[in-house]
Amino acid sequence: MTMHVQNALLPAERSGEDSRVIEEFFQIASATRAPAEIEAHRAYVPNESDDEALIQLTKGLLSIFKPTPGVCFMMNALLASGIRKHTGLPVAVAVGDFFAGPHQVFATQPNQDWSEIGKSSGTIDGHAWIQIGERMIEASVLRTIRLGGVAPEVVEITHRELGENRGAIFGRFPIIQPFFYRPRYVMTQDQEDILAASAYSQFVASAEDTNAGTSDNIRKL
Repeated sequence: MTMHVQNALLPAERSGEDSRVIEEFFQIASATRAPAEIEAHRAYVPNESDDEALIQLTKGLLSIFKPTPGVCFMMNALLASGIRKHTGLPVAVAVGDFFAGPHQVFATQPNQDWSEIGKSSGTIDGHAWIQIGERMIEASVLRTIRLGGVAPEVVEITHRELGENRGAIFGRFPIIQPFFYRPRYVMTQDQEDILAASAYSQFVASAEDTNAGTSDNIRKL
């Protein structure tokens, strides 16, 4: 596996807009997560040891999760469960708007009832991703793009900027070029648990299942 590494900017070098969106995440998360978790997110500093553990956990999920477009909520809830269990790092499943270059690909709705997340009758628009402080993991959208779940111009810009990589991307929130993320909500623990259980029962392949996923390439930006 080839890792593509870009030097991360120090916090003081982040643009004003980036810093504002990061603070939005912390404020939004404070409505659904415990104060101690928010402080852990604020204090977290990415390091190579944690990154390697996160890469291995993400690769493991991709290797057993059946390739399915449009299931980012469940996929990220299951990944968050594994990260929390095996690393003890502060982790949240953020939900919000997703852009690829100038294109808004997934959008949340005004006055969305977030309590519908995890309910069998619930319908929620938007995109979900993993957040660990200012570090984020994009584990699902490249599969959705590869499997034809987006407009052709989104496929084109993604392939031009990232190649035909169908795995996961690690980066500094809120921008992983050519993608931009705007958080609107952070899942509660109950919502994560419900979705993780659903993901495991519906999409995790058994060892003999020929439709199992592959251990896709992971990029660290």
